[in-house]
Formats: sequence, structure tokens, C-alpha cells
Amino acid sequence: MKWGIIAGLLVPGFASADSSGEVGVALSAWAPESVTEQGARTTVVLDENTVTTQIFTQAISNGVCARVWLKQASSGYLAGITEIAVFNRSQRQGFILEGGKEICDELGLLPSSKIPEALAAKTRSL
Repeated sequence: MKWGIIAGLLVPGFASADSSGEVGVALSAWAPESVTEQGARTTVVLDENTVTTQIFTQAISNGVCARVWLKQASSGYLAGITEIAVFNRSQRQGFILEGGKEICDELGLLPSSKIPEALAAKTRSL
């Protein structure tokens, strides 16, 4: 009986919460077509023909990461996420940030003028 109780308490600790809804709220100013989470990747599809580096930088810094910096994120926000992909409406063009909450924490320590450069170093294009 003890082992059943202990196992029941441990299992929720291993499950990561889906933070796609919270990311959607963070990006509401960009009116994303969809925000999904599959495995360790959060994918954002914006209603744009092209996702420029400026759009990507603003969506990550003023959207996704701002929630962390302003302490508005839940404790499970971006938990277990290792990639944040931001794509255009056809999902054929965009950028993938290699990292999750830890990147937001790092960016939060930088002056705003250094954020685009730091993001570029951790981003690849599709």
C-alpha cells in the first residue's frame, strides 16, 4: 500500500504541463493561428506570409519571455520545452529558438539592446 501511494505522488512530478495555452495568451497581440506543444517543442503559427527576424524577436522577447520576466508565468510555464518554433501561416518559413524558459531567464539579464543578438545566437531558421 505504501508503494502505491508513493508512486502516485511521484508520477505527477514527471509529467510536464502543457503550456501552449499560456504561450497563446502571451502571444495574443500577435494573434497566432495556433499554438501547440508536442514533446519538447512548442510551435506557434502566426497569421503572416513571412516571419521576419523582427517579428520573431518581438514575439519571443515581448511575448513568450515577457511573461517570465514580469512573473506572470505559472510554475510549469515552458517546463520541459527545448525548442520554441515560430512559423508563418503555411509553416514553411520561420525560426526555431533552441531553448525554453532558461533562455528567457538568460535574456532577462541582458539590456534590451543586446537581446536580438543573443536570440540570434540561439536560433536557427527553417
